[in-house]
Parts: sequence; C-alpha cells; structure tokens
Amino acid sequence: MEPRTLVPIPTLPPLDFAVSEEDQTSFRLDWTPQVSNDCLFRNWTIEVQLDTHCISGSGYTTCTPVLNQNWTIVPSCTLTTRTEVNCKAYNLQSYSFYAVRIKEGCSDATAESAYLRWFKLRAPTPPLGRRFGLHTRDSARELDLAWPKNASLHTGTSELGWYGPVLAENDTNVTFGETEQCIDVRAQSAWTVQELVATIPARAFDPTNVPIPVPECSLPERNATDCQIVGLHSFTLYDIRIREQCVHDTADSPYALTDALQTSLGTVVYIGTSPVINSKTYDFGATVLNSCQYKTKCCADEFAACYHGSKMDLLRTDMVNAGWGQDLYLSCVAETVPEEQKKRLTARPPSTFRAAVRLATSLTMEWLPYGSGGYLSDCYCSVWDIYLRRRGTEEWLLSPDCNTMPFERSTCTLNYLEENWLVPNTWYEIRLRQSCTSERLNSPWKTIEATTLPGCDFQQHSGKDDFFLCKDGFLANMFVGDTFGADGTGCWQHGGRAQCPKKRPWMCESTGSCARIKNPTAQEIKKYVITDHCCNPESCDIVPFGGGDRKCIVRPNAPVNLIITSPSTDSLFVDWD
Repeated sequence: MEPRTLVPIPTLPPLDFAVSEEDQTSFRLDWTPQVSNDCLFRNWTIEVQLDTHCISGSGYTTCTPVLNQNWTIVPSCTLTTRTEVNCKAYNLQSYSFYAVRIKEGCSDATAESAYLRWFKLRAPTPPLGRRFGLHTRDSARELDLAWPKNASLHTGTSELGWYGPVLAENDTNVTFGETEQCIDVRAQSAWTVQELVATIPARAFDPTNVPIPVPECSLPERNATDCQIVGLHSFTLYDIRIREQCVHDTADSPYALTDALQTSLGTVVYIGTSPVINSKTYDFGATVLNSCQYKTKCCADEFAACYHGSKMDLLRTDMVNAGWGQDLYLSCVAETVPEEQKKRLTARPPSTFRAAVRLATSLTMEWLPYGSGGYLSDCYCSVWDIYLRRRGTEEWLLSPDCNTMPFERSTCTLNYLEENWLVPNTWYEIRLRQSCTSERLNSPWKTIEATTLPGCDFQQHSGKDDFFLCKDGFLANMFVGDTFGADGTGCWQHGGRAQCPKKRPWMCESTGSCARIKNPTAQEIKKYVITDHCCNPESCDIVPFGGGDRKCIVRPNAPVNLIITSPSTDSLFVDWD
C-alpha cells in the first residue's frame, strides 16, 4: 500500500465578530475564536477595504463609492497570540464606510480559516455571476423584486436587512435645508424648507439586526423568479438578500445581496420642534395615516410613536424629558396590509436590569433601555411591564405596581404580590419587557433574580380585610370586642396580634395603646395579652401614632458549612460561612 498523508482540517472563522467606532479615524474589533482543529496558530489577520467616502457641507452630505480598492492589512491587528481577541484599527479616513474581514492564520496555509466579513456596503456577485434587480413601485411601501435562476436547486427565500431609514439620492426631490447647528440641539435655529435635494446622514449599521423574513417571496417553484414585497415603511432604505434553498441545507446557495434600496416618499408631515418636553401630538385630520418614518437634520435623536385614530403621539426615547431642538419631518402612509404581513422589527429588551434598593418587603428596580435603533420604532405605544414570581413557583404574575409604564420610565418599586407585600428574606424571579400595540413585536424578556432582606412577620398583613392574625394562627375580627372601633380584642387569648388586617396593614410600635381589655382579673392580666400593638391604615410615622412604625429587629442566621480540622494534637482549626 502506498503511504499517504492526511489533509488537515481547517480551523473555523471566529464567532461574534463585532466592529464599533472609537473616534473619527479608528474603530475597535472584537471576536471569539472557534475550535482550531489541525491549525497550528500563527496569527490573526484583519484587513479593511475602503468602500464609500462622504463629504459634508452646509446643508448637504454627498457619499461616493470608492472603486477598485485593495484589501489592506491592519498592522495593529496582526496578533500572534490566539487569546488576544480584540484590537484597534487606526489612521482610517473619517466619515467613510469600510468592509472588514478576519481570518485565523496557521503554520500550514491549508489549515487556515476562511475570511469572515463583518460588513460590505456594495452587493457581491450572486452565485454563477448573475445579479438580481429591484425597483420601487408607485406605492411608497412596496418593492418589486426579480432575479434569474442558476443551478438546479429547489426553493428560493429572501430576507430584508434593516439599517434604519436613510436619506439617499433619489427621484423624489425632497430636501430639508438647514441653518446653524449647535452643540446643544435645543439652541439650534429652526430649519428652513428649501429646494428638496436629498442628503445621506451617517448610516446606523448594526450587526445584531436580524433580517426580516419575506414570506411572499419564499417561492416553492424554481421557475418563479419575481415577487412583490409588501408592508414596508415609506422612504426607508432596505438591504435585500436572496438565496436558493435545497432539501439538504449544506447545498444551499450563498446569499446574493442588492445595493441598498429605498422605498418612495409618502405624505410629508411637519412636526417641528419641542424644546421643553419630550413628546408632541399631531392630528392627521381627515387623512388617517398609521405608518410613519422620521428624518432628522442631525444629532441622531431617536423617537417612538403611538397612533390614536386620527392622531399620533411622537415621543423622544433616547433622552428622558430632553425635548428636541431640530425641526422634524415624517414620511407617512395609510398602511392597509394585514398586521402579519408588515415588515417590522421586534422591540429590544433593556440593556441593563437590576434591583437597586432591597428592603424586607419591597424591591426597587432600575433599567436602561436601548434607544429606538435610530429609526421611528415599530413598537407603537411602547410600555414596560414587569412580571415576577417567588422562586420555586410556576406562574408569572404581572406586578400590580409596575405595569404599563411609559417608555421614558426607568425605575419602579415592587411592593405587592399575591395581594400582600413582598415576603421578607425571599428570592424572587423578576422579568421585564417592552410591550407594543402588536404583541408579535414585544421585546424578549430580561430576567434576573433578587432577594428581599430578612424581616419580621408583622411586616406583612393578614391577607384578610377585617381580620387580625393572632400569634397562634387564629383569625380575629377587628370589630369584635373593640374599644375605639376596628380595634378588636379577639387576639388577647391567642398570644396577641401577629399581623394587622389588610385594611389597616401598618403595625405601630407601642403595646400600651390598643386592644385594651375591660376590667381584666388579676389572673387574666398575668396570663393573657391585655393591651397590644395598634394597627393603622397608613404608616404610623406619617401622623405620629402608637409610637410610630414598629421596628423590626432581625437576629442574624446561624453560620453554615462549619468545618473543623485538627492540624495538631493540641489544636483545632474552625472554618465557616
């Protein structure tokens, strides 16, 4: 038998490749290595390619594709240690779009990974060198799509990649002139509407955006090579990709990509400024519009909308109560397709969520939302909802304290669950989401666990409107045997009051003011509770009563995990938690 060598198994391209801007001429790159297989690591190689360069002047921005650019190795990112998984690229042109790619280099070139590309603005050639085309219809929210077929595959699918609305050169001749720009947008002068020449502001590329499926263009017949995409936003830029799918997914074709394409302009609505408050209502009048996109002059302000018949509330979401100093214009349409056919993005969960203040019977939650993503959020009438449950239970319960909260809200105190205050020294699972008019666009949940501090039983009420809970478990009506009204003496032979009624839930400190027994015998005075803590419908500290709120003194728990060893014949070593 002839001897032979094995073909090395290449390493895989890295995961989670992300690029973020550092300043005008540099950006940061991060990634996660995969299994190295037969690769003996040599170095990481990162290359950039200038794709588009923009220039800006008074009232305009022009972006021009840069052709025939070579890939350039980034010296600062040629790393020779495999565990180094981030770097910075310097000396780049400002206000430009770059394609970026990375690969893992090996001592044997045949074991190196394929290149992984983070972003490419221009469309690559589809399989077998053919392109597909797309053009806007008269409708402001429809696109016609057509492509040639290639190899004998079976099923076509297409998706939209969403990067937010962008003004681009087009045939609509809509422009917004400008006057003076200021660092504080509230100090800027109003816009002047001039001859309409569209401009291109900085584009909000987000590698975490998930493409939106297009069911009407997922065609089962291979000879069907055109379709119409419906339910889009007007005057909005879309990237579109298409591929052929096979019975075995390993045979699927690569995606073919279009250049970014924009739907046509809808009805232009002037909103204006709102320098003091962060919301403004617009009345559409007789023409009821229900789908709008906004165009800003500068500053990447972010907004959300809530439609109420002929009216719309516009809310700035990225800065609470900041208002906005720039004139705002919307492109709006009366969208008529069914809700499930609209191409919309789901809302985003909060970026952070934590229990900021923990007490025995309450938890104060804080969160920071993501902005609306640089576009007019598809989560109309956005509100926050918190659900919680005690650890070990199954059912999630909507918090009676923290639900249907406006988007600008970012803190709330959880006091009640299961018709009582939170239980002291108890773990709770708590989750938060952004809820929308359309439930299918609700954000994913952000879930954490938090525990209340240790406390006392009297810090909760009995759960019954008119009954004290006595120390032996007996329920005593607060109107039976009362001296001053709702001050029943029913617990005097049951060890005294353990918890107050739900209607009077606050227990006061003094034991000599309430539940006084009339004419007790000497034996009863010795055996039973003759006077007791008062119960009040509000905090005993608000209007000083009964010595103020009862103080809870909590003993520490006994230590756990006690370990004792004998290091010598005459000593012991003790360790505990």
